[in-house]
Amino acid sequence: MIPETERALRESIKHWQENAKAKSMNDVSVSPRSCALCQLFFDQFSQCAGCPIVDETGTTLCAKTPYEQAAAARRAENLTTFQKAARAEVKFLKSLLPKEGPATPPTTKKEPRS
Repeated sequence: MIPETERALRESIKHWQENAKAKSMNDVSVSPRSCALCQLFFDQFSQCAGCPIVDETGTTLCAKTPYEQAAAARRAENLTTFQKAARAEVKFLKSLLPKEGPATPPTTKKEPRS
């Protein structure tokens, strides 16, 4: 993952963590304007091309993610359901972060036999 994408992903995680702590529906945002990944990848022509969410789900517009439940709860003005979906979205987004550590296991050289 390139640094710009990882930075946007981490900003999106932070945004959803804040959404999960909202005290009222007036404190939440589920719009592309409030999503760093959408700001980086969404436009009417590319339809999210390059977004790590698309890479994971194979769909655009955050379909098949907890975002769908969060957006539905937002429309229904159900804070408890929204917070639960927001926590699920955080977990999902964190699963997209690059794994820590070496990409390949270290190799050991064997001494040639005499």
